Amino acid sequence: MANNTTFSTPLIATQVSVLDFFVPGSSSILAAIELVLGTNSYIRPLMLCMFLAFLGRRVFRFVWDVAETYFVSTVHVQYGSEVYDMVNLWATSQPFARRARSSMARVGWKSPSYSDFEEDRHRGRRRKKLLYYLPWNGTFYFSYNEHLFWFRSREKENDGYLQQVVTVSCFGSPTVLRQLFDDCRDGYLKLTNNKTAVFEYLRHGNWQRTSLKSIRPISTVVMDEEDKEGLLRDIESFLDPGALTWHANRGIPYRRGYLLYGPPGTGKSSLCLSLAGHFGLDMYILNLSGTHGVPLDQALIRAGRVDRKLELPNADEDAAFRLFCMVFKGAKGDIPDPKRKAEDDDDTVENYGRQFVRKIPDGEFSPAEIQSYLVEHRGSARMALGKVQEWMDRTRTERAKMARANAPTAASPSTM
Repeated sequence: MANNTTFSTPLIATQVSVLDFFVPGSSSILAAIELVLGTNSYIRPLMLCMFLAFLGRRVFRFVWDVAETYFVSTVHVQYGSEVYDMVNLWATSQPFARRARSSMARVGWKSPSYSDFEEDRHRGRRRKKLLYYLPWNGTFYFSYNEHLFWFRSREKENDGYLQQVVTVSCFGSPTVLRQLFDDCRDGYLKLTNNKTAVFEYLRHGNWQRTSLKSIRPISTVVMDEEDKEGLLRDIESFLDPGALTWHANRGIPYRRGYLLYGPPGTGKSSLCLSLAGHFGLDMYILNLSGTHGVPLDQALIRAGRVDRKLELPNADEDAAFRLFCMVFKGAKGDIPDPKRKAEDDDDTVENYGRQFVRKIPDGEFSPAEIQSYLVEHRGSARMALGKVQEWMDRTRTERAKMARANAPTAASPSTM
């Protein structure tokens, strides 16, 4: 008697065959899984739901990719650039950053929010070790001017170290996105007003802002006044709007090189910082030590690279007198110092200053050394005058000790 075997076709294959239009072969896969697991009435809808969820995710990803390609505007922010600082500073003050479950905590000059910075400034307080939190390693959505935006942050390896990659996106015209970046810039400039940004070279042509320095008035730089005025006139002429066209019409490279030289502490760095603040420029610092193994002096000072050389020597009598008056004379906006003696009016200060410079030999001490000593005794010009000889003796002794410590030692004879 022959055995008849009946095979039943799983119902799910005919019910969901339409899925083959989206994922070819999907109905056959579901039918095979159902055949293996049996025809339990609970398994069939569960499998269908799981597959639909998988399919829905694929469809959503496809639709989203199409939308991003054709309907989304995106700005990519270069790591370490000043725009990177602008966007990150703005982001730290936004509600979506405070709600972020993934953040990077940092310490820096930046205030957690512009309002906090303004409040502390008006109260006269100085906040130390400010913490700010940046959304990190994820996608964060927010609303701006009634538009949906998303801030995307992720890590990318570059030359063996991880750096942050930031993009900001929105639906629609890039005009709205650029308006957001304009607001980021405005907030950054507000916070950095009356500051000079200092950048240092990283690698591969990239520069990173490493600090912000308060603008130092050019009037506080103690140097030969004739040299200072000539330098200011020369820079003003170079930065004149018509100078670029003048150079281009004559085929002359639009650049200007200045060589400042002199002993340490004579104000070379201070002068550069003050000039940058005076003309509203940033400072870029590049360490040329050992570059490509080529010696740092003849290559730098040849004609065409250095247009003007300016020596900043140790303090002479005039420089020492001006430093004395700058420290002890009252200045506009000074907070009353309870340590300042009542007899130290401007006339008295000038009298003490003339006595002070007669005790200091010309050219022996740098302006930085003299200024440091005077600031130490800023509460009393009389005390600064009375202790100057003691300070000079101590400074000479310290110099001698440092010279002996830095002197090369004779090689000791080898022993067997």
